[in-house]
Amino acid sequence: RVAERYFPKSFIHRKKMGFSSPIPLWLRGDLKDFMLRVLDKKNVEKTHILNTDTVDRYIKEHLSRKRNHDLKLWSFIMFMIWYNTYINKIFED
Repeated sequence: RVAERYFPKSFIHRKKMGFSSPIPLWLRGDLKDFMLRVLDKKNVEKTHILNTDTVDRYIKEHLSRKRNHDLKLWSFIMFMIWYNTYINKIFED
């Protein structure tokens, strides 16, 4: 009710709307170097899980704006961080 003092009722009582994630922009901008380091072919090969050719193709297509692979690339990045934190650490100790 307090919001009704400051905003039109049509704004307050409208249907919920989603919003887009800035990940596609981040992976082409501020996080590009980070993504390229984390998803470096040598790092990806160590896992024996991800296909390096597929990861490289997704990166190239995303950076050239041919396709938007933000969710896949973000998942690969999170997987690699998890892998290096928990799995790779086991074998280094």
